[in-house]
Amino acid sequence: GLLRRHRATVVWCPRTHAFFGHPPHPVRRMRAAGVPVAIGTDSLGSAPSLSVLDEIRFAEARGHRPGELLEMATAAGGVALGVRAGRIARGWAADFTVVEGRGPEDLLGGRVVGRAVAGVFDAARDSGGGAAAGPAGG
Repeated sequence: GLLRRHRATVVWCPRTHAFFGHPPHPVRRMRAAGVPVAIGTDSLGSAPSLSVLDEIRFAEARGHRPGELLEMATAAGGVALGVRAGRIARGWAADFTVVEGRGPEDLLGGRVVGRAVAGVFDAARDSGGGAAAGPAGG
């Protein structure tokens, strides 16, 4: 289709979409067709917060799988912006939070055990059940 041919990324704001009473979003069909879909926020006029995690919780409560939502909130955002971000991979920028759990399904209820923002994540520095992060190069 047109979106895939032009390598467009769709940004879906689940709570705003619901606020305006739109029919169900074709997010699954788009992703199946190879169109990247990122999850985002819109406005306090159509949602009670600007939290991407709240958008993910809302979509998960309506049957979307945590793994697909995690990908839409991270890697697909990098694709949308045309930057090498949103993946933990060599040569890619990544600010991230570490959440205790066994997989994406534990993301929303897990305990935060570490963060790295513009820094270097080093689990070996952990001294008490969580992971530590330090400044870049440190």
